[in-house]
Amino acid sequence: MTSGSGYEGANYAVEFDEMERTTSLTCEVRGPVSKRDSSFYGDFSWLIRPLGLDFVDDHFEETTKGLS
Repeated sequence: MTSGSGYEGANYAVEFDEMERTTSLTCEVRGPVSKRDSSFYGDFSWLIRPLGLDFVDDHFEETTKGLS
């Protein structure tokens, strides 16, 4: 599946955890990470903008597994 940003998603998986009452969607997104010199940079605006999210103003909690 290709998004309007030109990035491509593949290998989708959905997991339901009834005990924790959570749903997780994982997939590979091809294209939003680039490398300059020895550093990697990620562009996640393709994910947060359509949802109306903002990493600065929404006070996400970062964990070793992602954001919540």
